[in-house]
Amino acid sequence: MKLFIGINFKKGIKYHIQDIIMDIKSYSSEGRFASKDYLHLTIEYLGEIPDDNVNDIINIMNKVITRGFTLKMTNLGFFKKRTGDILWIGFKENKRLLGLHNYLHRMLIGKGFELESRPYIPHITIGRDVIMKENFDPDKYIKPLGRIRIKANSIDLIKSEQVNGKLIYTIIHSKKLFIPRNYKNHKHYIMFMVLFLY
Repeated sequence: MKLFIGINFKKGIKYHIQDIIMDIKSYSSEGRFASKDYLHLTIEYLGEIPDDNVNDIINIMNKVITRGFTLKMTNLGFFKKRTGDILWIGFKENKRLLGLHNYLHRMLIGKGFELESRPYIPHITIGRDVIMKENFDPDKYIKPLGRIRIKANSIDLIKSEQVNGKLIYTIIHSKKLFIPRNYKNHKHYIMFMVLFLY
């Protein structure tokens, strides 16, 4: 099954982002734009994973010990492609998010998972094969995006699959972000902080 670990958004946030996407779409001549149902922030893309390995992922997620945090959107960006650009929304740097990705990435590799080695750039993909009109001004969206605050209180293991020609996301496991009592003496917390910081 195809899996990734990510942060899901509340409905109100999804509708807010969708309104911005629809406005951006009006300045495009070509492209496929994301539906609100698929809006999320990927922390770690896992790819095709055998069923027997899913519990290893869940066990690693369950060892995460950190408080929830707030994400702030900042700008629009493009990954250039010959057939049309990939359009994305970027985030303000967040040390807790980067530390969380660092921890999961290293723990998963330690368990033998093959992961992408390129630097982690937190973003939401909102368009593919996009060609924008000449009058498009991405700076127009800096203020509207900057007003959006996303509360990250949990992380999800999500299955992506095609069902009758439609992309479906299913949450396999969810882990709340919190710090339990006596956390400083918790061996998993010590390991988490080491990998979180470096």
